[in-house]
Amino acid sequence: MLTQPSTKYRAFAPIALPNRTWPDAVLTKAPIWLSTDLRDGNQALVEPMDIDRKMRMFEQLVAIGFKEIEVGFPSASQVEFDFVRKLIDEDRIPDDVTIQVLTQARDHLITRTFESLQGAPRAIVHLYNAVAPVMRKVVLGMDEDQIVELAVTHAAMFKECAAQQPATHWTFQYSPEMFSGTDPAFPKRVVDAVSPLVIAMIGSFLAYWSFVLLLDGLDVKMAGAPLPQSIAFLPLTASGALMVVFALNRLVLIL
Repeated sequence: MLTQPSTKYRAFAPIALPNRTWPDAVLTKAPIWLSTDLRDGNQALVEPMDIDRKMRMFEQLVAIGFKEIEVGFPSASQVEFDFVRKLIDEDRIPDDVTIQVLTQARDHLITRTFESLQGAPRAIVHLYNAVAPVMRKVVLGMDEDQIVELAVTHAAMFKECAAQQPATHWTFQYSPEMFSGTDPAFPKRVVDAVSPLVIAMIGSFLAYWSFVLLLDGLDVKMAGAPLPQSIAFLPLTASGALMVVFALNRLVLIL
């Protein structure tokens, strides 16, 4: 037995970020707390909750005051899918609450996830895929370039699925699973590749709805000027379109 067991561990290599400013930041208002009890908490139970128990938990979380609630993993089981549908079909989601769901970067799981959210007024969809070497080599059988392509391809699929449900206000999130188990440079590379797609999605929705509002008000004249009132939406439409152009250009440069 080693007399100094600590000597078998390598020291953590510090990450040089001399220009970071967040350690000095001070919170001036309460953050938005997200409850993940219905997804991560439920996943940890020996016997996962059924729909009735999940509904009681959801109502309790709403009563506590949570405004963002991760309600499940709808592509993982029929119960998870049906619970999300019940919330939407029975109009159980308060106007000031947004539900969140989780999905892996796999085609059929993403499709199933967006099917569960049809008709939702607002939804956060979180995409993830593993980046650690053991997962890349043993489970996925992919190299780093293929992992980047996997993340980018499925982030683009989010955009396509969301475009088919334009009435929903979408928020998209991405995380490199097990990022702490690999070299920091690689998860950063993956995130940098996915980020332009997320920006492009935001820009496309901004441009689309601004253009719809622009067209909708063309017949209403502005007071004191021979211009339609909706001309005010033109800069917003252009800004959204430019976001898409710049984001795609950045993606091309990265890849």
